[in-house]
Amino acid sequence: GAATFNAGASFGSDISIASTGDGLSLSRSGYDTYSLQHSTGNGMAIRNITDSRTEMFFNGAGKVGVGTTDPQTKFVVAHTDGGIGIEFSMGDPVSFIQCYNRTSNDYASLSIDGEDIRFRTNDGSERMRLDGDGALFLNTTSAMDNCFVSLQDHSNGEAFVGISSKDDNNVGIRFGVGTDRKWVNFRDTSNNLIWYSNAASAERMRITHAGTVLISTTA
Repeated sequence: GAATFNAGASFGSDISIASTGDGLSLSRSGYDTYSLQHSTGNGMAIRNITDSRTEMFFNGAGKVGVGTTDPQTKFVVAHTDGGIGIEFSMGDPVSFIQCYNRTSNDYASLSIDGEDIRFRTNDGSERMRLDGDGALFLNTTSAMDNCFVSLQDHSNGEAFVGISSKDDNNVGIRFGVGTDRKWVNFRDTSNNLIWYSNAASAERMRITHAGTVLISTTA
């Protein structure tokens, strides 16, 4: 059966509601009707009865889904049920945020937008910032003159930029103005430092692993 309570009604003790239908429904004239329903596995759902849609789901094991009835992590906001969603997982020792498509079992694109984007660690200290002009700051919040990437050491006064290649391949830095690009191959597989120009990948200078400086020649 159904029971109706007028506005202003009060109860002096616990209330138990048993139902095989829409559970505890809330309605107001001119608005969609919502209900609080039990589901399998001791879960609980907040459903839009008017549109036959689950708005929020509690799975009974501490996981919450918005837009999905099968949250795979602690908290999920899904675009479509079982499809792409933003997933939050709280773990020990690592917690994470990911954009994942549960239909294709693959990661999806994630965009973060703001006036600037700041990354903090440990005690809330800012470690990295990407500002509104695209400049990147590491361990500093101020840019060096004409630099889009600024790095500053925060421990013993020394500062290094580390670049490592995979499988002992070449590693270097490229410089460019428009479409005109130059690069320095700081290490080849023979431990030489080599300077190239962009013209046909021509080598201009090298310092060999033995300390010999060669200009416009490789031997």
